[in-house]
Amino acid sequence: MDESAPELYALIAEATPVQLWTAQPDGRLDYVNRQVTEYFGRSEQQMKGEGWQDVVHPTDLPNTLKLWTRALAEGTPYRTEFRLQRASDGFYRWHLGLALPVRDEKGEIIRWVGSNTDIDDQKRATEVRQAGLEIARLERNRLEQLILEAPAVMAIYRGPTYEIALVNRLWIQFTGRKNAVGKTVKEAFPEAEEQGLLDILSHVYRTGETFRTDEMRLMIDLDEDGIPEETFWTFSLQRLSPNSNRGYDLLVHAVEVSEHVETRRMLEALQSA
Repeated sequence: MDESAPELYALIAEATPVQLWTAQPDGRLDYVNRQVTEYFGRSEQQMKGEGWQDVVHPTDLPNTLKLWTRALAEGTPYRTEFRLQRASDGFYRWHLGLALPVRDEKGEIIRWVGSNTDIDDQKRATEVRQAGLEIARLERNRLEQLILEAPAVMAIYRGPTYEIALVNRLWIQFTGRKNAVGKTVKEAFPEAEEQGLLDILSHVYRTGETFRTDEMRLMIDLDEDGIPEETFWTFSLQRLSPNSNRGYDLLVHAVEVSEHVETRRMLEALQSA
């Protein structure tokens, strides 16, 4: 390995916008980056060892320790969702905790590299989505109000042409299409057809089968400058009850997870370094 590599990795770790940490083979933390100390209002020394356990919500700590202990014993990737207390206001926010083992040439674990990513907004959006599935059977105006206020990208596409009938503020923010209502999906997103989105819409419309996927890769021209950008989404598409004589409506729910994908890629790169 290049002698400058450790210094380079340290610079990357301090510059990245997510919480990064490393642990010894026995699971005791031996490094946390600046994002960790700033978020929890604690020194690196306070977070090392087992000090991190003090910021985990008491209800979540037993299962967190169980999963971490299992990963250490089996040498398998660690993944958990837990609430961590933010120092600035004392609130507990949901985080996704990930860690991968780093092995030497003999296959022995010499270090763990991990991250904590704030997913509190996504958790709330998921709750809204679950509620939305139930509310979809209620009055149309109540559903539309939910969509407009939801903390996730939501919209209604009207079949069978998939006319964009209703979008919320986050839909406009993340797609960059300010004047899409009234247009078809194909008109608003010329790139949709070659990426298979129209085929997904057609399948859900014809069969009524709900479509759900995690980390769906979409190339979207966010700035409408002709240059698509790579994004990743947790995406679901559901057919609603028939809307008068105009066929079915499709309910779209999406949360961007591009940052999570980038974080995982970085951890995998560090693991293989």
